[in-house]
Amino acid sequence: MTAADFKTGDHVLVYSETHEAWMKGDVRDVAEEEILVNGTLFGKGAVLVSYARTESAEGNITMKWIRLEMISKFVKARKHTDHHGMQHAVVRESRNGLCKFGCGRQVQPGLTRSMRSYDTCCKTCALTEGTGGHDDGRCGRKQVQRSSSRNARSVVQWLTMMLDPDMEKELSEHVDRIFHLNADLGETRGTELVEELLTIRLLAPLDIRLDRPEASPVTLVPVPETVDRPKLQELCRAQLLACLDGWFCKSLPCKTATFVRQNHSPFDKVYEVGKMLGRGTFGETYEVTHRASGEERICKKIHKTQANMSITEILQEIQNMACLDHPNIIQMYEYFDEAEYIIQIQDYARGGELWDRLEVSGNFSDFGEAEVRIIMKQMMKALAFMHDEECELHPCYLHKDLKPQNIMFCEPESAKSKSLTIKLIDFGLCETFFKDQEMVAQAAGGGSIPWMAPEVSMGKYREKADIFSAGVIFFNMVTGEFPWDAVTDPQKTKEKIPYNVSCKSDFSDDCLTLVDSMLRKDPEKRPSASEVLADPWFKVAEHAPTLSVGVVQALRAYVTCSRLRRALLYLTTLQCSFVHVDELRKIFTHFDQMNRGVLSSSDLKYVLLACGLPALSTEQVINGLDMDGSGSVEWTEFCAGANCLAVYRVPKFVDSTFAFLDVDHDGYIDKDDILGAFKPAMDHHKDDWQETLEMEWPGLADGELRCNKEQFRAYMGQSMHIIPGQNLSARFS
Repeated sequence: MTAADFKTGDHVLVYSETHEAWMKGDVRDVAEEEILVNGTLFGKGAVLVSYARTESAEGNITMKWIRLEMISKFVKARKHTDHHGMQHAVVRESRNGLCKFGCGRQVQPGLTRSMRSYDTCCKTCALTEGTGGHDDGRCGRKQVQRSSSRNARSVVQWLTMMLDPDMEKELSEHVDRIFHLNADLGETRGTELVEELLTIRLLAPLDIRLDRPEASPVTLVPVPETVDRPKLQELCRAQLLACLDGWFCKSLPCKTATFVRQNHSPFDKVYEVGKMLGRGTFGETYEVTHRASGEERICKKIHKTQANMSITEILQEIQNMACLDHPNIIQMYEYFDEAEYIIQIQDYARGGELWDRLEVSGNFSDFGEAEVRIIMKQMMKALAFMHDEECELHPCYLHKDLKPQNIMFCEPESAKSKSLTIKLIDFGLCETFFKDQEMVAQAAGGGSIPWMAPEVSMGKYREKADIFSAGVIFFNMVTGEFPWDAVTDPQKTKEKIPYNVSCKSDFSDDCLTLVDSMLRKDPEKRPSASEVLADPWFKVAEHAPTLSVGVVQALRAYVTCSRLRRALLYLTTLQCSFVHVDELRKIFTHFDQMNRGVLSSSDLKYVLLACGLPALSTEQVINGLDMDGSGSVEWTEFCAGANCLAVYRVPKFVDSTFAFLDVDHDGYIDKDDILGAFKPAMDHHKDDWQETLEMEWPGLADGELRCNKEQFRAYMGQSMHIIPGQNLSARFS
C-alpha cells in the first residue's frame, strides 16, 4: 500500500518493532510536501500514525512519521466486519506454544525486547501474518547456535594497551604498518588519505571501522592538510583515546542499598493499606499498594516496645537486606519510623511459605525429586551469594534462621502449574563474618531449634550453620520427617543423624548422599554452598533458559542511553515489579557459572558473542551494565538493562521514579533532588555527578531550574537505539 491508499482519520494497523506486533492505530496526517521533523527530513507521501502501546490507551500513545517507501512494511488497513458488512481485525493469540498465525511452528523461545513472551515463530511470519515464509535458521525453536571463543580479542584491553606509555613500541609498530601502506607517496600524507587510515586501518585488528553505525558516537579527530610519520602517531593516539572515552565511559555509580532508606512522608500518604496477612507477638503484616505506581507490596509493622529486637537491630536487618541484591532474596524497598512502629516495605511473595506446602498433604511433603532439586538449587545459590568470601559487593552474611517458614514462594500454586520460584526472608538474626575468620562467638541465641546446627548451641559457628539448616529443610522435603526428635534431641550429638527414607524410596542415591553430607555434625566436614551446587545430584540435564534476541536488543539499547538516563532507569527497575521477572531470574542464575550471584564479565561476554553481538557492542553492554564499577553484573543491573524497553514509556513505572525523587511532593524535582537520591553511592564521584547533571539537565527540564512530571516522562521516553535482530540469534546454554 502507498500513501495514496490512506487519508487522515483512517483506522489502520501499525507494526511496532518494540512490541514486535501489529497495533491498532490511526492516520493523523499525510505529508503533501517535504517536511522536517525534529531534525529528520521526511519526503512527500510520508504518513503520521498514532497507536496505543498498551490496551489502555490513556496517556500511552505513540506518534511517528513513516517514510513513503516503508509504508507497505509498517502500515496496513484495519479490516473488520460489523453490522454494515465491514470486516474487523481478528486478535490472534498463540495457543499450545504454536505461532498465532497458524503456520504450525513453535513460537520463538524467550522474551521479546519489551519483555513479553513471543507469540510468533519468527519476524517474517509476524510481518506477513503467516503468508510470507520464515526466517532460515531462526524460526521457532530451531535457532542456529553460533560458536564463540572465550579468547576473543578484547576491544577495551587492546585500546588500553596501545595507549599505555610502557607499550609505546606496540603503537609505534602499528602506526608504521599503517603509514607504509602508501610508501610510494613519500614522507607525508594528505588529509583525505589520513582520514581513511584512521577510519579503516587504525582499528583493523579489532575488525572495527569508524564509518559504521556501531562506532557511534566516536567521530574522527581533526586532521591537518599534511601529516608526516610522527604526526600520524600523534593523531592515532588521539583517535584511540577518543574511542576509549567514547565507547567505554563509566556509568554513574549506583547501588541498590543506596535507595533503601527512611521515608519521612506520612505512611498513609505513600501507601494504601489492604488486608492483614498475619499477626504475631511483635507486629502485623499487611498487603499495601504504592499510591504512585499501583505496585502491591508487603508492609511489616514491628512494635518498638514489644519486639525482641532493639531499634538498632531492626534497622540493621533492613540494611542487611538492602545489601543483598539477588533474585532469590526478598527485596526491601524502604522503611518508616513512626511513634509505635518501625514499618518495613518489602517485595510481595504471593505464594506462601514452604512450610505451608509441606504441611498441606497428609504425609507432610508431596514434592517430587525434580521439584526438590529446583527449590534446593535456588536456596543454595542464595546462600552461595551470601557466603561468598571473595565478593567485594557485600560482607559475608550468615542467615542464622533458615527454616521452611522463612522461604517464600513468589507465586501461588494453581490447577495448571506449581510455581517453585522461592525467596529467602527474615534477616533479623543475620550476622556478618570475614574471610579466613575461624569460628568465633556470635550473638547469643538465635535460630529455630528443629533446624539449628549443633555448633550454634555452643555459641561458635560460621556459614556452615546455614548449610546444616538447609540440610534439615532438604530432609523435610525428601522424607516428610525430621532427622531427629526435634524437641528432645536438639543438640544432635551423633556424628551422622540416622534417618528413614523408605517413604520416598523413589529418590535417587545421589540425593540421599547429599542430604547426609549436609547434616554432618562436624561443620568442617559439611560442604559449602558452592560445593553443594557442584554435587552430581544437580548435574541432571535440565531445560536451559533462552537468552533471546529480544533480551540482547534491550541490553544493547540500555547502554546507548546517556549516563543520567541509565541511572534513572536503574532506579525505575528497583521501584517496580515485572511480569516476566522469573524468566530473567532463570537466565541470570543459569549463566552465573561460578554461583556467586553475579554475572562475570567473561561469562557474559562469551554468551553475548555467541548471540551474534559484535565484540565492540558486547563490551559496551558489559561496561554499561556495571553501574557500580565492580567488574561484574549484579541482579538489578541485569534487570535494568533487560527491562528498559518495557518500562521507559510506561507512565506508572516512570511516575514511580518521579515520586521517589520528589521528596517534598510539590510536583517538581531539581538537581538537588537527584543528587540527594543517589548521594550515598557517590561519595567519591560527586564532581562527576554534578558535571553530568549540569550537562544533561537542560534536556531533562527544557532549560528550566525545575522539572515537572510531564517533562520527566518526555525525557525518560526518548527513543532508544535498537539494533536490528536479523544478525542475532538466541542462546540456550
